[in-house]
Amino acid sequence: MLRSTSRLVVGSGISTTGIRTIATTAISSAPRAKSSPTAAKANVKKWGSSNGASSTKPKKTGMTHLKFRDAIYSLKWEKYAPELPPIPNLSSKKLVANSSHMARYSTSVEQALLKFGGFKKYQYHELFQNPVTLANENTFKINQEFISKLSGNSRDNRIYITGEQGIGKSTLITQTLGMALEDQNAVILHFDSAKKILDGTSDYIFNSELKLYQQPMLTKKWVYKFKQANEPVLKTLKLTKEAKFNVRGKPVTLKAGVHSLFDYVSQCHDFGTVGPTQGFQFLINQLKAHSETVPVIVSVDEFNTMADVPISAYRNADFKYIHAFEFEIADFLFKCASGELNFAKGGVILANTSTVNNKMQTVQVALDKSKYDAYANHEYFDKAVADRLLQNGEIKEFKMSPLTKDDTRQLMAFWKDTGVLSIRPDYTKKDINSEEPITISVSKQFENIVNLQYVSTQGNPGYLLKKSTMHY
Repeated sequence: MLRSTSRLVVGSGISTTGIRTIATTAISSAPRAKSSPTAAKANVKKWGSSNGASSTKPKKTGMTHLKFRDAIYSLKWEKYAPELPPIPNLSSKKLVANSSHMARYSTSVEQALLKFGGFKKYQYHELFQNPVTLANENTFKINQEFISKLSGNSRDNRIYITGEQGIGKSTLITQTLGMALEDQNAVILHFDSAKKILDGTSDYIFNSELKLYQQPMLTKKWVYKFKQANEPVLKTLKLTKEAKFNVRGKPVTLKAGVHSLFDYVSQCHDFGTVGPTQGFQFLINQLKAHSETVPVIVSVDEFNTMADVPISAYRNADFKYIHAFEFEIADFLFKCASGELNFAKGGVILANTSTVNNKMQTVQVALDKSKYDAYANHEYFDKAVADRLLQNGEIKEFKMSPLTKDDTRQLMAFWKDTGVLSIRPDYTKKDINSEEPITISVSKQFENIVNLQYVSTQGNPGYLLKKSTMHY
């Protein structure tokens, strides 16, 4: 509480005993000087700078709220993995029938595969600094049945990969694309999941000229991956037609025979424009024209998520769900899968996923694995999709084979040599009370583990990976 004075005098600054005064001099009554913004900023203390504390941001730790298999993917544990031993690059020229070997991808091929999503989550590529793969009989067969036929038209080179969960369908697509990039110098149009086209996560607009819905955000992201992965070959392909478009309101013209297809996908922003455009159609027509000299491969993983479930999460102006046929990207993929759109050189490779309800019959009928049932429930069978896929003959099914015992031994030996798999000694002996020393045979123990894992996993590489490296 403040004590009050008995009297307050405003005067010339002369003090009186017992009287409190307030002086008004020339200095005190002068107008206050304006402080400059820079000086004000200089006097402001940063948060955390008091008491000698550092103003830098706290360091990030290895702590995460994610579970282990999600954490190793998001934290990029491959940076801390040991270096790979000398193993050959995957090439179609090094494949031998009834034989398997470990392989890696060349630097350029690995970067291309990374850019368009060739290495998926939960495949545990974080075990090594660079992705590795087992080239086995499946790899040899896909080379004979698909890659060797890239010199022919894509309509006659359509393959659909099937198999149980964890058998390696996505891995086989990655191997196929890797060998095509390594040995064929092909153009790759890869979609890592067909489900993204219909799941309702992109914007969409109706193009009245094409009578199709376009998805600008989805198309823009995909074209960017396509450009990054195919940059070397796109720079060698000159435009066959003049391209005109606007960039930030200014007209741009790319001349035929002068500018490359890489120039077009780099400078043209029509793919992400929120409005009807012809950008994607021009790109496909250019690839079709260049397929006379360069193979074009269209690959779609999890294709049955779109073929078996063609009704999308999007709605039209009447608030009805839109069918897959009405989307530009989906329509393009169905044209390639059915053979409507044909490339002079190339092929179409599709893969199944076991996440779709096994009651679905559309793809089964298209592969001639099931007979057409006129009374089938429309929820499980779409006749329009099946008819479209069959209009140029059925797609050839490629059923994957499980690992042989030799494949299992080859793969586990590589894990043992690189330190991923630890061979612990088996301490069991006949007489536990005897004092005789325990003899340990690492090779015998390794063979016991191979036999155990091969029988328990039935040659499924996905289960083998989990049991041998994650659970052992």
